[in-house]
Order: sequence, then structure tokens, then C-alpha cells
Amino acid sequence: MEEITQESSYKQAVFNSTVSILIRVDRLWKLAHQQCSHGQYEKWATTLDRLYIEFYADAKEIDIEEIRKLDVGIKNIGFHYNVETGKLKNIPELYKAIFQKEMFLKKLEQKQGRGLGYEDDIEDYMD
Repeated sequence: MEEITQESSYKQAVFNSTVSILIRVDRLWKLAHQQCSHGQYEKWATTLDRLYIEFYADAKEIDIEEIRKLDVGIKNIGFHYNVETGKLKNIPELYKAIFQKEMFLKKLEQKQGRGLGYEDDIEDYMD
């Protein structure tokens, strides 16, 4: 039986953690998409906040500042409901603000190397 070394245990733990993060992020993106599609704007915004938490540790200060600006924009628009219908009054402005945050988070995910979009140089595979 092969002896489990401390190094192999560490590598396995890193792998397991990475897979767990990928699954969690994938589920959050799917949830955000569903909430947006169903017009659940407050839930959508909250889910994007949860996604940001996943990216925060590796975020640069400029990215953190941009998220803060986007959050202020959403807060300034606010979630104002029609008392009679219970529906949001300011859907176009709110949608645009939350959508901008989602697009920024997608770009941040790519910039951090967490997304599927990457550039691969074919020459790296040629000998």
C-alpha cells in the first residue's frame, strides 16, 4: 500500500477545495441567471453579492473600488415597489445597474483565471 505523504495530502486538499469552489460558483451563476430571467431583481443582486465574495480574496483594489461604485449605483436606484401592484417601479434602470455588476463580475472571473475563457498558445504544445 502506498504511503500517503504530507505533500500528496496537501495537493488532494487543494484539489478538493478548488472543485468545491468551482461547483459553488457555477451554482451561483446559474441561480443569478434564473433570478434575472424571472425578474427577481433583489434576489439577483444578492446572488451577485455572493459571487463577489467568491472572487474577493484575489481582487485588486481597483476591482474592489469598481464593485463599490456599482453597488452605490444599485442602492441609489433602489428597489421601489408599487404599493397597489407589488411590482417594481423602476425596472429598466435597476436591470441596467444590476446587469452592469454582473458583466463586471464575469470580467473579474476571467481576469482571475476562474472562467472558461482563456488564451492558449498552440506553440506551447508543439515540439
